[in-house]
Amino acid sequence: MEVYKRETEEIIRRCKNGKLSFPDCMAALDAALAGTIPDLTAAEIDDLRAVMMSNNETVMSEMERRGQRRRGKAAVSVI
Repeated sequence: MEVYKRETEEIIRRCKNGKLSFPDCMAALDAALAGTIPDLTAAEIDDLRAVMMSNNETVMSEMERRGQRRRGKAAVSVI
């Protein structure tokens, strides 16, 4: 579980730094999840769910930020 947390933190860091596109970020998070599930114990499932939800919130916030920045640039271009 700790490996999954560290791996997804790195993926999200790369996404926030503009090193990964949204589709690549989602694919990397999915791959990390697929690599983690076989090794999980029943007791870790709730922890996994919490990490996944947190990761989702972070990625969606980043995508919203990028969208606002893009819309801002489009508005400036029109003027």
